[in-house]
Amino acid sequence: MRYHIPLPLLPVQSNVVFDQATTSGYQAAVSSYSFSHIVGAGLANRCLVVGVSILATGTVTGITYAGVAMTFERAEAEGVYRAEIWRLVAPATSSNTVEVTLSGASTMVVNVASYSGVDQSSPVDVTDGAHGISGGGVEFVTGAPFTTINQTRSVGMLATSDTSVTIAYSSTTASSQRATANGALGLGELADKGLIRLGLSSGMGWDGFAVGATFAIVTMALKPVQSAATFLRDVIRSGGVSRRP
Repeated sequence: MRYHIPLPLLPVQSNVVFDQATTSGYQAAVSSYSFSHIVGAGLANRCLVVGVSILATGTVTGITYAGVAMTFERAEAEGVYRAEIWRLVAPATSSNTVEVTLSGASTMVVNVASYSGVDQSSPVDVTDGAHGISGGGVEFVTGAPFTTINQTRSVGMLATSDTSVTIAYSSTTASSQRATANGALGLGELADKGLIRLGLSSGMGWDGFAVGATFAIVTMALKPVQSAATFLRDVIRSGGVSRRP
């Protein structure tokens, strides 16, 4: 006897893959700054992430890439130190201009990273952040929300007064974290972490803070492309298996 058992709709996911990163370096007393970033040709489901570290009073009022406005996701601030993270789906490939505009003349570091395999209709799973005055050692986004889908990749931006900070944080929840762009000796560092399984923390951390150092951290978990496929399987009691379209 033959049984036809349709299996439920199953999600099929890609992975979020790092392309390349660029930094502006340390820029003092500027109200806007432009530089080039290359998004790899032929990449599918692209997403551009820009992290801005402001080291004096001010905020980002807008960012464009190849003339296209980017979307603000989150900011954290402690005193005059502020970290912001922005993103853009389907950025143009090849070399194009990143232009960052501030609310007034300030000191900043801008780091840019491009990724492929990111969901284009809903690219961000969760965001979080932390800020404060360090007691020394590690500072971590401890309250970071758990991911709601599998295989996300967190991207985080750090703004700090401490040039000795590193990403060598050995917690099991951050063991896969790595720097992608460091604009000024730790003063403004972009890093990523992943891939993160469903239900695990999207939090990121940095180590080596001096006692009394000021810090602000923002994190954003990028979602992989979500597609769907329906699988039908025929089970035959005799042990044979056939498949119907």
